[in-house]
Amino acid sequence: MPNGVFHNRTWSSMMYKLSSITKQPFQALQLKAKMHRLRAMYREFYSLLQNIGFGWNAETNTVTASEEVWKNYLKVHPKAAQFQKKGCDFACNLGLFSYQVCGCSR
Repeated sequence: MPNGVFHNRTWSSMMYKLSSITKQPFQALQLKAKMHRLRAMYREFYSLLQNIGFGWNAETNTVTASEEVWKNYLKVHPKAAQFQKKGCDFACNLGLFSYQVCGCSR
């Protein structure tokens, strides 16, 4: 995947394998759209955690920040509201934390 772009044969392979596993038909465009949504979520979440005032609580599997920090951040980044109560599934699945830090098991 050079430059973050899959070749058409890779998309076809993923489409075939996913359809085989789930017994549901998938189109390459569906998979591409899902990947783009996940990439956007990853960037938003990663950016959030890079800001001063935000942290990660492995015990509760949530992003930590004061109400004031959230309020100010959400004024500029309204899409980040979805992460106020998000847990480990999202962060670990996207590889933001090691499983030891995150508190997840695989």
